[in-house]
Amino acid sequence: MIAAGAAGCLFSGMPAMAQTFNVNFSNHSGPDLVKNKIGVYQTPFWFKSTSPSSYNMAGLLQEAGVKDMRYEMGWGKPDAYAYDQINGPANAMTIDFSRLDPFVDQMNVAGVTPLFAMTYDPLPLKTGTDWQRWKDSPSDLNGWRWINQQYAAHYASKGAHPYYEMWNEPDLPGDGGKVFFNGDPGVYGNVYSTGVAGIRTGSSVAKVGGPAIAYDTSYANNSGIFNQPMDFFSIHAYANYPAQIQTARNSLAGRNIPIFMTEYASYANFAWDGPNSRHQAAAAFFEDVKGLFNYPDVQKVYWAMWIDDTIGMLNSGLHRKALFNAYKIFQTMLPVTRNAVSPDGASGVNVMAASSGNTDGVVVWNNNTGDCNVTVNLGSLPFSGGILKLYRIDGHNASYIDDNAAENLNVNGQWTFSGNSTAWTGTVPAQSVVYLQATASGGSGGIADGTYKIVASTTGNVLDCEGYGTTNGTRIHIWPYNGTSNQKWNIHPLGNGFYSIRTINPDGSIGRSLDCTGCSPNNGTQIELYDYWGGSCQQWQITPTSGGNYKISTAQAKSDGTFDVLDGENCSGAQAAYLLLWSWGGGGCQQQWQIAAP
Repeated sequence: MIAAGAAGCLFSGMPAMAQTFNVNFSNHSGPDLVKNKIGVYQTPFWFKSTSPSSYNMAGLLQEAGVKDMRYEMGWGKPDAYAYDQINGPANAMTIDFSRLDPFVDQMNVAGVTPLFAMTYDPLPLKTGTDWQRWKDSPSDLNGWRWINQQYAAHYASKGAHPYYEMWNEPDLPGDGGKVFFNGDPGVYGNVYSTGVAGIRTGSSVAKVGGPAIAYDTSYANNSGIFNQPMDFFSIHAYANYPAQIQTARNSLAGRNIPIFMTEYASYANFAWDGPNSRHQAAAAFFEDVKGLFNYPDVQKVYWAMWIDDTIGMLNSGLHRKALFNAYKIFQTMLPVTRNAVSPDGASGVNVMAASSGNTDGVVVWNNNTGDCNVTVNLGSLPFSGGILKLYRIDGHNASYIDDNAAENLNVNGQWTFSGNSTAWTGTVPAQSVVYLQATASGGSGGIADGTYKIVASTTGNVLDCEGYGTTNGTRIHIWPYNGTSNQKWNIHPLGNGFYSIRTINPDGSIGRSLDCTGCSPNNGTQIELYDYWGGSCQQWQITPTSGGNYKISTAQAKSDGTFDVLDGENCSGAQAAYLLLWSWGGGGCQQQWQIAAP
């Protein structure tokens, strides 16, 4: 939320005021900027004749670094694409999964974890045919349970791991009665309990929650859902997250259940050409993200929304608005490890800084209605000498609605520097964003997207899929290089020093992921292939050590806060040694790897 009225560079027409910020990259400070907290929300696709898969989204999802997407099904809602996905009589229903699967496949390709809002009343369970009936409680709760069971079983069989949210804003009044659910808390409680029972029958590991409260958490308290299985408690907020989080905490009353904010935006009013669609939204995004990271019990926030002409990050033509580029900076360019900034915001200008070893970043945003002159001192960089790049989101850069010719996020300036410090001084326009990225000399800030062999530094052997395997559970061992596909790996930057590492199939396509067995981060965990879903046990940090070598660390911390690295079993890089996780020991054993063209 933008705090208008700050002192300093405030009113348009006034001289630009000067602010100085000092970043200490050797000082880890504040909650880390993990990339699986801020997702995106997509309202039900509304068209009937063209499927959601006609939007080629996989590339855009990857470009923006999206890890989580909430999608409302919209069954039975006459203007929604899934209106008649569930059909037939109540005692012999059919589900046409081909209507949704291509969209889910795009998310899977991009490494996005879905959250499905199980909405609304499907055609076979409606009590009438007039418009309002999609809001009703299903007429047959056993049928409702069956539908939820089929969805969970179907996506479990495809190797997907969605979250499931039961309904959407059942408390919200309006539209001549209720906006999304024609029922009192007790009726909703029955919908929740039977739906959750169906989900858990279809997949014993599925994560379930609800109720996607709009504002009245007493509705949840009176529904009885806290007596049912609940992996997350979901709420919505628009420009009012502190108040909504507090009401959710009050409702939870100390229960150890994480909060998912399954819809959020920095604005409560929207227009296709309003501030929410222009560069102002980028500054508002970073202001809110910085605040939301102060709430550790809010584990996920789904930004409203992904594709929409009025409220979306992308419009229906898939053009990038300023909000898309702000989200992209946060997810794919700003590193994870948070660093100290002094002062921590001043006179309406705010800053976040983070580092990853060979790439450090500082994002600066100006909440004021006038321009600000800003100096950023980048000190104690973890490398000596490098390149400083400048990116802008403002009325002339990286904001399609402001300037149709300036849609993409581009480098607006670049300088070399020596030593372990540098500085930038310049103007941050009103309600706009500047991003500064410092990278070590001689590198682009990481491993480029491509196909590689991963070579044991001690022996020259490579990572190999045992028995030429490509299936889930195939163990990874070390073997002499022979050039076959099971020794080739696609390394794809996910952002901020984290990568996916996936095998290459015999036909040349990208296959399954390196995965920590049981999603465990602990010493001795075997490494295997598994369907790619983008979780922390399938994300890797690749960090230069010395002599052209790298350590490859899991993105999932152990209970002591440290991160294990890939190592050869029994400290060995010899033929047939299995790959496992072990505590970093400074580079001994087989903990260092070379990444080379195959």
